Amino acid sequence: MNKVKLSIAVIGALIMAIGVGSLLSRRWLDKKDVKSMTYQMVVDNKVGLVVRRDAALNSVPNSADDEKAGQLWEFTQPLQAQQEFVVSASYEQGASLKKLTSVTKQSLRDAVMDNVNRQLPKQYPEYHQISQQDTTINGIQATRVVFEYTSTQIKVKQQLLLLFKNGDTVAYMKAQARAEDYDSLSQHYFEPIFSSAKFQ
Repeated sequence: MNKVKLSIAVIGALIMAIGVGSLLSRRWLDKKDVKSMTYQMVVDNKVGLVVRRDAALNSVPNSADDEKAGQLWEFTQPLQAQQEFVVSASYEQGASLKKLTSVTKQSLRDAVMDNVNRQLPKQYPEYHQISQQDTTINGIQATRVVFEYTSTQIKVKQQLLLLFKNGDTVAYMKAQARAEDYDSLSQHYFEPIFSSAKFQ
């Protein structure tokens, strides 16, 4: 049971991995930059997560704490003046997840999503879920959660995409921006990353 409690705590830490400090200064999307986008593949060597991202995005190096928390990568807006946003990925893997499903008698997706749905309202001020959808992405079992919350009087919108692999691995992909900016940013930056996700 201690391993189950640990897994719940880890899930809570992972879904809080994105900070909002970089969202406090409003910038605007430059349409000419959208037209000139080029993409590159990002391959993670821990769980084999592969995504396609705009090559202009700023890659933020992981700190020791990020590594300890299971963060795979983090990208922010290009250096040119634009609306600010954060996209990141982290993971959880191993015996604790198998123990969780064994104790709860649930599938990995159901067990993890039960925990996520308990944790999100506790961890995000004025949390409001917009949608939750079970889906598949490139043949991978996945769940999308879209929600809004308030940080220092700013309404923030976030999408959390969970990808489930082999009954013992979960990748958590997150993208967030100011609520009024989110939809245009999602079309140009977030969805190309999310829709390209696959495991090697």
